[in-house]
Amino acid sequence: MWVRNIRESHDLDVVARGSAWEIAKLLGDIEWREDGVQRVSLLNSDVEIFNSWGFGRWSADELIDSADLFEGVRFVNLGIVLEYKRQLTREKDLVDIKLIQAWLKEKDV
Repeated sequence: MWVRNIRESHDLDVVARGSAWEIAKLLGDIEWREDGVQRVSLLNSDVEIFNSWGFGRWSADELIDSADLFEGVRFVNLGIVLEYKRQLTREKDLVDIKLIQAWLKEKDV
């Protein structure tokens, strides 16, 4: 959301696959979440590296291959972010859903 100027962010979620995931696993302890997704948390959770996302619904390959490019860097497709936040329904996600929907409406996407 930050890269699209929808809102500020102070943390970074990263999806990794292949050798990048193997390196991530060496950087910290692997947490197996209830949804089957693996996570490595770094810098007091300011950076979190995942092997998949959305309760395991989206594989790293799917997320990376369908990502939007911003100056050569891949960011998860905003439609997937919106769907993921709809699954979570935490208070902060409900706010983000409204922000994303307003951004999409403004951009006429």
